[in-house]
Amino acid sequence: MKLFIRISIAICIPLFLLLAAYTLRGNYLSPEQKLMGEWKEVSWTYEKADNKGSVNFNDEPISEAMKHMISRSKIIHKAETWSFTADSGLVLNTQHKRLNVNWALMGSSNILRLKYNDEFEEHYNLVELNEKQMVLHFENDNLTRGIVKIIFEKI
Repeated sequence: MKLFIRISIAICIPLFLLLAAYTLRGNYLSPEQKLMGEWKEVSWTYEKADNKGSVNFNDEPISEAMKHMISRSKIIHKAETWSFTADSGLVLNTQHKRLNVNWALMGSSNILRLKYNDEFEEHYNLVELNEKQMVLHFENDNLTRGIVKIIFEKI
């Protein structure tokens, strides 16, 4: 009887662990899968770096004029919604036009690279990504040293 119990335990435990691993893996979404779909810009905020290099987080929104000035060298400055597709395509929708770019996650999936016309590239730090929200940072050197934070919500 003891031998039967030991054999049953020796079979059931690995079987249970395999089933649990398979179930957990099936529910896991990769960062690329989480990006798929349409995202709407909710806010832009500016986080100013002081002379010692630390960042003061300021949740006050950036005005449209400041947003334009900060990001005028970037292709995203007029986008309102971002639509990520499985073929590494990204459609930036504005009020007046649609812009198609390519995207890729780099590093440990914490850098979002946007490539426009195989010539121009932009890089954003992917700070937060879940099923409802995405937060991107990019450094700004136009006026004062600091980081711009863009918050998106999934549509």
